[in-house]
Amino acid sequence: MITERPSRRASALSESPPKARGFGCIVLFGAVFFVVGCVILTIFVAMPLWQVWAARDWVEVPCTILESRVAAGRDRDTYRVEVRYEYRYAAGPVADAPGLRYESDRYDFSNGVYTSGRKGKEAIVAALPAGAKTVCRVNPRRPEEAVLEAGVPAALWFGFLLLLFPLAGAAAMAFGIRGIRRERARRAGRLPQSAHARPAAPGVDLGGDMQSPCVLEPGAARRGKALGLGIFAVLWNGILWTIFITAVLPDAGGGLLPSFGTALIAIFLLVGLFLAGAALHAVLALANPRIRLTLSRRAVRPGERIEVRWECDGNAARIDTLALEVEGREEATYSRGTSTSTDTRVFARFPLATVEGRRDIETGRAAFALPADAAPTFEAPHNKLRWRLTVRGVIRHWPDINDAYDLLVSAGREGSR
Repeated sequence: MITERPSRRASALSESPPKARGFGCIVLFGAVFFVVGCVILTIFVAMPLWQVWAARDWVEVPCTILESRVAAGRDRDTYRVEVRYEYRYAAGPVADAPGLRYESDRYDFSNGVYTSGRKGKEAIVAALPAGAKTVCRVNPRRPEEAVLEAGVPAALWFGFLLLLFPLAGAAAMAFGIRGIRRERARRAGRLPQSAHARPAAPGVDLGGDMQSPCVLEPGAARRGKALGLGIFAVLWNGILWTIFITAVLPDAGGGLLPSFGTALIAIFLLVGLFLAGAALHAVLALANPRIRLTLSRRAVRPGERIEVRWECDGNAARIDTLALEVEGREEATYSRGTSTSTDTRVFARFPLATVEGRRDIETGRAAFALPADAAPTFEAPHNKLRWRLTVRGVIRHWPDINDAYDLLVSAGREGSR
């Protein structure tokens, strides 16, 4: 089953797979994502908001428009309002005097950001022709600073989507740090409750701790799935719906894309709705009752009988049917050029119990024994063989329970039954 040669299995198991290195890369990637996201968020969101807040006590004075136009960005698909106007301002005891003449070209506090939607900007320019009289706000401490629209820029809502990038980076860092801690604990011999660790080399006695009872609790997989799907769905839908609103809908100043581009975006929006549904499904599954499993000993040896007891933490009456089974999975990682793929195959499946009714679902026990020739848990850089207990609970009109708990299967001793 495993592509590694049997003679190399013991040495492969004695080596530590580069998981910590992979988690370190995730932390590094998340840190870069977080820092870059924070910098961009500061430039395009925090600074404009600060300028809006600082301008709350600026003075309104009459001004005259000298020129105005809609300027296009380099890609010719984004635009901004460019305007130049003059005003006079006198401070202090000569406030009633005509004041000094100033010029400014600041329309709002968007800091000159180009956004899609030409029609909306053309309407603004049409209302501000050369020679038009209006009012601007002037900084009394620095009269050379002025702005026509001192409120929150209309395009700033798009900048709030940038908040997703530092959040995604922080989530990636948290996931990577947690993985590094778990890997260090594994190497130090402190197995986490999920028994997610490699056994010792074949023939090595696992010791007393491996023979003690082991409690397996799910939760991390549910939370990780909900968090991952949620972040991905928000990013996907946020970007696609922004493009749809600003570049497709005519009422939003769009109508920039041809019909083929509109149809393509519509397909991606359907994918986004599917992702949103999957994320909602995963979030709802967090409210499912949790099934806690207790093994009579942490390490499972082929041919030896082991008992598993389950307890339902939550309302067991919600579950119609609860099924437990042991599953063996083989994973092989291949490199083809610059791409890497992993093939997974389920090579064994042993039903343990299927129960109905609240009393039997709330608590129960079953015993099992793996075949004497069952392969032990194995983990190498490119090959893995894993055993796990799966729990599936059918809940009517709600996401079902589908949890998996890793089993630590050691090499069997000679003469074990």
